[in-house]
Order: sequence, then C-alpha cells, then structure tokens
Amino acid sequence: MRFLLDNRKNLERCGLTEAGEICQRQFTAQADRKDYHVAIQFIELARRIDDSLDRKTCDWEYKLGECYEHLMELASDDSGLVKLSFCQEALLHYGASSNKTRIAELEKHQEELKQGVSFGQIAQEVDFAEVAKEADCIATEVVFRGAEHVIQYLMVKRGLLPRYDDLLTSATELNTQFPLQGFIPSAIIDSEGNTIQHFTKSDEKRYFSVLQHFGIALDTSLFFLLRAILFKAIREGILNTNILASFLEKNSWLGKTLRTRSGNEVQEYRWLDLILPALHEYIINMRMHFQRPEFRPNFVLPIDSLTVKIEGMLRDMCRYSGVNTTETKQDREGRTVSVEKDLHALLYEDAVTRLFDKDDLLFFRFLLVEHGGYRLRHKVAHALMRPWDYNLKAMHCLILAVLRIGRYDFITSQ
Repeated sequence: MRFLLDNRKNLERCGLTEAGEICQRQFTAQADRKDYHVAIQFIELARRIDDSLDRKTCDWEYKLGECYEHLMELASDDSGLVKLSFCQEALLHYGASSNKTRIAELEKHQEELKQGVSFGQIAQEVDFAEVAKEADCIATEVVFRGAEHVIQYLMVKRGLLPRYDDLLTSATELNTQFPLQGFIPSAIIDSEGNTIQHFTKSDEKRYFSVLQHFGIALDTSLFFLLRAILFKAIREGILNTNILASFLEKNSWLGKTLRTRSGNEVQEYRWLDLILPALHEYIINMRMHFQRPEFRPNFVLPIDSLTVKIEGMLRDMCRYSGVNTTETKQDREGRTVSVEKDLHALLYEDAVTRLFDKDDLLFFRFLLVEHGGYRLRHKVAHALMRPWDYNLKAMHCLILAVLRIGRYDFITSQ
C-alpha cells in the first residue's frame, strides 16, 4: 500500500479510492482485534490517500486519538511512563481534531499519571576524597596569590571548564565501543512528567552524550574546585564585594557605561551595578555561615537575579558585537511585530559561535537553556525552581558564568 502511494503517478483515481476503502476496512478489523499499533498504520495510510484525493472521509485525527487512548488503557508498566506517553499522543491528536471533551478528560488523567511516574535508578558509590583534597591544594595556591588572582583564575583560566573537543571525542569513542546504543532513542522527561525533548538522530544522540559528559565533569571535578576556591577566599577575607566590584570595574566590560534610548531620552547603565547586589548577597550569606555554622545560607534571591541578568548580559554582548538579537514575525492578527529572539535559538546562531570560545559557549548553553543541562533561564522565568534547586552548585555556576562573560570585550560607537 505504501508502494502504491509513493508511486501514485501511475495509479488512477479509482485505484486510490479502492485502496482507501481497503485501509478503512483493515483499520476497523485491526481495532476490533485490539491491535492498535497496526490500526494506526492503516489510519496513516488512509489519511495520505485522502490527502492525495483532496477529500476527508473521516476525522482521522480523532481516530488516532482513540487508538492511543486505548493503548494507554492497555499498557501495563511499573514506571507509568508508557501510559503517560500514549496519553500525550492521544492529547496531541484530539487537539488536532479540536475535540474539547476528550481533551478535558484526558488532561485530568494526564495529571494523575504524572503523579504516579517513577524512574529506575542505577547507583554507584564514588569516593571523592582525593578530588576534594586536590581541589583544596589548588585553592590554597590560588588564594595565596591574592584576590585579583582568584578572580582572574576563574575568569580566564583555560582548562577550567570541560573542553568541548574532549567531550565530543569521548562521545564518539563511546558510540564506537557500544554501537547498539546508537539504535536506542533517548528522551528527557522533566520534573513535572513532561517529555520535553527527543534524541533519535545520530547527531542529536552525540550532542546529548556531550551534555551528559559535561554534567558529569561538573559534578566530579569543577564543583569541588569552585567550592574550595570561593569558600577559602571568602572565609579568609581575601574576597569581598568591594574588591570584586573594583576589579570588574577596571578589567571588564561589565564596568562600562552603556547607553540606551527610551523615546527621546538617552539613559545610561552598567551591568556591574545590576549584578553586584546578587553577588553581595551571596558573599554576605557565606560570611555569616562561616561565622555561625548553624546559619543556613539562602540563595533564592541571588540565583533568580543573576540568571535573568546573565541573559541580559549575553544579549548586550551580542548586540554590541553586531549580532541581531531581535526577529520580525506576525502576531495573531497578521500584523508585523519585532520581538527578542529566543535565547536558546540565539546561542546557536553562527555569529554567536564565532563570538565566544566554544568551551564557554557550551557552559552558557548547559547552564541556561539546554534540556539536558540545568536550563536555569527557563526554570527561573516560569517559576519551576523548587527549594532544592537553589543550591551551591547553581550559585557557583552563575558566579563563574558572570566572570566568564566579563572576560570578553567589544567596542561601541557611543
């Protein structure tokens, strides 16, 4: 049947009509046998035939929704993921059919399924004592050389971040050693039970592997070093808000005065003034914790603030470097509007890949927008952060991102 459709130039209209009738009969027969996977294939064929004949003999989207709903009811899996997947497919097709009744009922059921989803887990105990010891040794050497060296080390040190080229090589070698992994599709399911991204193509799987290796490298190396350096510098009074502000004012574009026009008025601002309150909040919290260990630092405000400020810093960095950060589109009424580009799309533009070092850029993507990373920009903007998400790892990554962005420069015409 697929062959006939693919070569329908030589098939008369009456032949296509008869083929469509066969597909409809087969769909009904397979559905009666509860073989819904096969029934779905016949629906897809019947829909293609209808499209070829410029007709609509049935609401195929509704039929597809029914099949996926039946598959959801028949599925039996301990994790609940299969049921949830079929439920979401059914909702997709009921939505295309504009069947509000089925959508309302299934959306309620979807929420119930999300609550019951469970994940398998493979755990392996790892002793990080040696990693922590090595991090402490490096921190002692870095902090001994003073506050400016601490900031410079975090800002410009090559090799501090996992190298993109090394991660890509590891991902490629892993795929060569275990080729069967290449046939297994991957997907990311968020904390709310939503399937937010699929990885099925070879390049998608390879990049997903790069992100996984990047996250592992952060967990097993970089976080220990950031913690050791920042804690030691703050505890010993080497690093404070005034020293950090003075360094960035003299040695980073973050201290530059920028100008923007609002109507007929020209207004001035510096990113340093916008990020200092959050950095000060972090430093004060840590100093209080070191003085009174029972005090628990709270990073809600600094993490929320720095996340959105970093997006603004990246947009300004792009804008002043000649990269267009807006796009023209049409609103619901067909009128032309100009809006800011999605940050995820912006960070993948060719001009941006030439603007930043590839290791830094991978870090910014992982931290802010990647589904396979922390995706802080999305989670903060949509209030998806939970108390446990406001942790030292996120805080230290944001501080590092501020410094890594601050090491670049540009020339304005102002």
